[in-house]
Amino acid sequence: MGPQYKKQIDVSPNDTMDLIRAKSGFYELFTQRNYTLETDGGITIERDKMASTYFRDSGLRNGSNIFMRPPQRADRGAAEEILAD
Repeated sequence: MGPQYKKQIDVSPNDTMDLIRAKSGFYELFTQRNYTLETDGGITIERDKMASTYFRDSGLRNGSNIFMRPPQRADRGAAEEILAD
């Protein structure tokens, strides 16, 4: 991903995960495309729980990375097989 989609966000333990949505201009763009929010530890952060989850409870530490992951794409062969049925 390009550097325009990298953003460092300073948070306090008492901030909710919803702060990501507020401070990242590209968050909405990618969630509209069904991207998921994942930590560098592989934990998926559910969108509906962001407003109620505090950073202190999230398991993230100072310097943790969060990524927007694209949705899983179906295997082309499986998609052709589905269309053939």
